[in-house]
Amino acid sequence: MNRDPLKFFIKKGDLDPPIRRTFIDGNTGLPKDFTGHTVHFVMNNPDHTAKFKEPAVIENPPTSGVLLYYWKGSETYIALDTYPCEFHGVDQAGKPYTLPKNEEEPGKSHIFVTIGRKLAV
Repeated sequence: MNRDPLKFFIKKGDLDPPIRRTFIDGNTGLPKDFTGHTVHFVMNNPDHTAKFKEPAVIENPPTSGVLLYYWKGSETYIALDTYPCEFHGVDQAGKPYTLPKNEEEPGKSHIFVTIGRKLAV
């Protein structure tokens, strides 16, 4: 199992496991409070063109800092490759934000989802 929070592996056509990430508030060091927020999961193609944007799930309680994305339909029945992804949110004051973010290391500002091959049957 890969413990890197910026990498996620799923086999082509699978819908489980979901992406589950915990985010920490950079100001307080505590889990981010998503109370009253609206969040979407965004996946791009490897060339960074848009693939899809779908609602994400805020785990209860929203103060846990956990966001999830449950795969649907044919979202993972795509070319074997690695896809950059992120969460786009809007807080209760209407202020937009993107997660993950890493100002010190911009290359670590996405979740990289790798779609892997299933064995032939």
